[in-house]
Amino acid sequence: MAGCEKIDGFGTWPGWAALGVAVATMGVIVAIIACNRSDTVSQTAKGDGNIQISVLGDRNKIIIQQIAKETSQPIEVLQAILTSMGEKELDEAWPERIESILRAKASEYLQLNERLRQLGDSDPEVAKLKEQAAQALQGGQFQEADGYLERAEQLDIQATEKQEAAARKRRASAANTLAERAGIAKLQPNPVSYRRAAEFFGKAANLVADFDTVQARSYQFERASMLYELGKEFGQSVAWEETVALYRQILSSTSRKTEPLDWAATQNNLGTVLQILGDLQGDEAQLQESVTAYREALKEYTHERAPRDWAETQNSLGDVLGTLGSLRNDEKQLQESVAAYREALEERTRERAPRDWATTQNNLGLALYTLGSLRNDETQLQAAVAAYREALKEYTRERAPLNWATTQNNLGNVLQTFGSRRGDEAQLQESVTAYRDVLKEFTRERAPLNWAMTQNNIGTVLGTLGARRGDEAQLQESMTAFRAALEVFAESGASHDVQMTKDNLSRAEALLEQLKKRTQ
Repeated sequence: MAGCEKIDGFGTWPGWAALGVAVATMGVIVAIIACNRSDTVSQTAKGDGNIQISVLGDRNKIIIQQIAKETSQPIEVLQAILTSMGEKELDEAWPERIESILRAKASEYLQLNERLRQLGDSDPEVAKLKEQAAQALQGGQFQEADGYLERAEQLDIQATEKQEAAARKRRASAANTLAERAGIAKLQPNPVSYRRAAEFFGKAANLVADFDTVQARSYQFERASMLYELGKEFGQSVAWEETVALYRQILSSTSRKTEPLDWAATQNNLGTVLQILGDLQGDEAQLQESVTAYREALKEYTHERAPRDWAETQNSLGDVLGTLGSLRNDEKQLQESVAAYREALEERTRERAPRDWATTQNNLGLALYTLGSLRNDETQLQAAVAAYREALKEYTRERAPLNWATTQNNLGNVLQTFGSRRGDEAQLQESVTAYRDVLKEFTRERAPLNWAMTQNNIGTVLGTLGARRGDEAQLQESMTAFRAALEVFAESGASHDVQMTKDNLSRAEALLEQLKKRTQ
């Protein structure tokens, strides 16, 4: 059962959550990473009423060709999946996200098609026998009449048992049909379809709950997965609240003693959704509940019994402990976060799971950076730099542009802090370089708020360098960066960020004015 995985967001300024967290299927929460979209997708209607998808750019052409070849799937299916996302979503999606969606939905389609071919049907009849008893009774043959009625009673009981068995079979069949309808809805990545899928799985679970608890729980897990995706993909936090309630309901009917791994999977998933809600709402109580749920899961997800699940849950535990430690300035929880990440890295090696290894290295870097900043401990800050640079060995721009940009930003943050505290201009300049790399992926058009925050970070470092060096040109660059950030923050209505950037700009203007007076 996978834990919630994420790349933590920008550490210098609040408000930027870097990467989302995970999909829950049968208790598994899987990280989904948004991808860089550098190609253009357009739609044109043909005369025959079909939709023609024109994907420009070699990368996307290769993606579609590979998926079509590997799955032997008609191109019309891929087209229907993409068009159901909507034009706006396609315009904003990175190629990696398009590939991820197409591969997942192509696999689900093939499985759905195979299952639909295997569906059967039955409707048994019940026969009745009483006429001979009536005739015997009319002839005064009471014993014979009683014998006939006894046989009729037995037949009625047998028929009833058959009817009940047939009813259970039909209810199971109806539940299966609902699940297949949910499968069709899952193929269409939009909020209405995802909500329908969740409802279908809920109805399926109710149909079989009184005679097949295992299958009912399976449907409930699927329902929770769709609610989770509804919240994650479309920003519907109420769906996450429903998911928490559903996982608590599942736990109430799942025995740790007899079903330890299902119990652990549910605890893990509960922890994931509580963590998301706690982050979103700034609710420390929910974050603490998330810690409790993860630690409960680890009672059954031991390193020996379930090494991958153990490592993924350790990574998730590190995430939420790091968040709590940052909110509370709690060194103990930050140390526990670092320890959890290092535990995860025992299993998540670069050779065995390179992407997971890079994710945990990045998250370890953030925990070390926060702890080092709190303690003013250069050793921890140096360790944070090392962890980020390890992550970048796998998170290259070509392979994972979004993760690369996020990790470059995190590296820029710690280099800025380190350089400022040591008065090291070389590290400050490295910080500027890292932030400028971020802007190669987080453009103003693609990710305006992230772009603005990065501009603000660049302005901060350039202002520090300009003041140290007495360099008017760098102070001018600093002011230009602040003004660019301020424009986007104002357009987005981000009042806190607007005020912060105005203050930064005022300081840079004052420094420049002082410098000019000294040089006159």
